[in-house]
Amino acid sequence: MTIPNVSLNDSVKVQNTPAVVKQNTTIIDVKSSENLQRQPQEDNFNGKVNKKKILTYASIGTVLATLVGIALDFRFAEGKHVKNLWRKLTGNAQDIKPKSNETPNVSGNADVNTPNILDKPDIAQPKTKANVEPPKTTDFAHENQVELDKQVKEFFEQEEKELAEIKQAKDLSDWNNERWLNEQHHAKEKEYSDFWNSELEKIEQPLYEQRLKEAEQLKEVIEKDRTKFFEAHKNEIPSEEERYQAFLPSMRTKYGRSFDENSRRARELAKEPEQWLWYLWHKDHKARAMYLDLALKEMKPQDLELYNSAKWLFDNKKLKYSDFNLAHSIYHPELREIIEEVALTGKFDYYGRVSGHHLAYRINSPLRLGFEVDDVLKVILDEGFRTVEPLEQGTTVYRTVCGGKADGSIDFINKLIKAKKGDTFVDKGYSYTSFSERGTSPCNGIRDVGTEDVKLEIIVPKGARVSDGSDYKQSELLFPRNAEFRVVEEATRPEPFVFTNYEGKEVKMPRALRMVVEYILPKA
Repeated sequence: MTIPNVSLNDSVKVQNTPAVVKQNTTIIDVKSSENLQRQPQEDNFNGKVNKKKILTYASIGTVLATLVGIALDFRFAEGKHVKNLWRKLTGNAQDIKPKSNETPNVSGNADVNTPNILDKPDIAQPKTKANVEPPKTTDFAHENQVELDKQVKEFFEQEEKELAEIKQAKDLSDWNNERWLNEQHHAKEKEYSDFWNSELEKIEQPLYEQRLKEAEQLKEVIEKDRTKFFEAHKNEIPSEEERYQAFLPSMRTKYGRSFDENSRRARELAKEPEQWLWYLWHKDHKARAMYLDLALKEMKPQDLELYNSAKWLFDNKKLKYSDFNLAHSIYHPELREIIEEVALTGKFDYYGRVSGHHLAYRINSPLRLGFEVDDVLKVILDEGFRTVEPLEQGTTVYRTVCGGKADGSIDFINKLIKAKKGDTFVDKGYSYTSFSERGTSPCNGIRDVGTEDVKLEIIVPKGARVSDGSDYKQSELLFPRNAEFRVVEEATRPEPFVFTNYEGKEVKMPRALRMVVEYILPKA
């Protein structure tokens, strides 16, 4: 082995004298440039430090080679993937190779580095005939535009649907929040009212005790006058049928009971002659004045305050009512609640619903019989329908009516079935209807066996002043009394309802007659 001796100041000289390499004998004098020579460090394969370096370099080289190979393979696979994708899109199964940019060798000399590629037509090799069909072309722009238009249309339809759902949810939330706030307001008003009533009772307790003493004295006067009245009219008792016809208008239908039950109650009262004397006595003007005075004297301070507040409100609105009925309505739990609501707010409607909406059925029977009803409930209902906000948009509700002989409704049903398009009819009571077609049931009186049921589809136009009871379980809409309707579609018989009974037999059940009518807005 020959090692060159290189000096930084001298020219390169090659010495032919063999050099003996000895391990760990090389000494470098760093102070002399003459001795500062490039002497390679002798490899030491037995040393620990050099072995680690070698292994490290080898590992790094292996990793780099592996990464380069993976990258090249990925690029190659990517190129093949692009080529296959292009074939699928164009329908061309032939390989597509780019033209070479190299200059062809036309000199005739062999050149192993430059391939002889003929690009010019005049020197090209003869083309072979092949039955190859031209590649299929597709109007990708048109198809993409159609697909894009479809996606855009679906996007806007979905967006419009979502916006409508959001608006509906917002309106419902606002409605619930407003109603909740109003309920909280009423709860606070009641809380303050109860507080002041208790304070009022403490203050007026001496006056109340004085009135109770006067009431006891008045009872004695009433009892003496009643005895004299009975004695004077005991021989003026009419027949049982006449008494029944007189008692009938005063009957009140309780929820869950039909008019037939009320008529039986009136029949039982008519059998007792003394009940007629009581009936006449309560209609006597002098007796009613004494009973009113007695009721006011016996009233607790808070009840008397409620009576005076309601009386002031009714008088201020010039409503026709009876002091006697108002005083006795204070003692009725349901009516008292309505009177409190009206007296506290000064309004007879409550966000589209009239006060007393849920109690209108109590006076429907005498109203439909044609009797004049002197009742505070009727006064409150009528004023509520007069002041309630009209509908902002039309709607459709449903009502099923039936007929019976007890209240004469059978005659109404027979006329309704025969009604022609354009005919009109009037409901003297407050018509209860449902927003749900399945939520209807006969509710205008007793249903005789064998009589027809008629399901009315009622069109309610915009601007109608009706009572919205959608917050009730029945989701109902109430019409004012003496509502007039016009026939739009005459009564028809729908297909029967078919079902299989427990014996496995097919049974056909007839459905109620159907008729479409519209509510006629009353003239202003």
